[in-house]
Amino acid sequence: MPFGELVRLPSSDKALVSRTLRILEQRGFCSVQPEPGGNRKKLVCVASEAGTDLYEQIMPVAQKYQANVLAQLDEPERVALYTALMKLRKAADAGLLRVPPGSASAD
Repeated sequence: MPFGELVRLPSSDKALVSRTLRILEQRGFCSVQPEPGGNRKKLVCVASEAGTDLYEQIMPVAQKYQANVLAQLDEPERVALYTALMKLRKAADAGLLRVPPGSASAD
């Protein structure tokens, strides 16, 4: 995935994404390379075989955990949760959930 796409995700922070990718790369789970075509400013993250293997190990565990969490809610509660999450996602995509500049938590 291109680095630019990662940092455009609603919940992403460019510095955090960069640090995380550096750690993953150091551990051999991915490589961060210039985008094909020579544009040095654009980077692409490519999962290594070890990264893909780890992903394949982790996802079933994460999916079971998620299913267990959601099983604690009845159907109307799950619908309400999904509705609320979609509303928040839409607001995040529209850039409405940013921390206001100058606020204490923005530092």
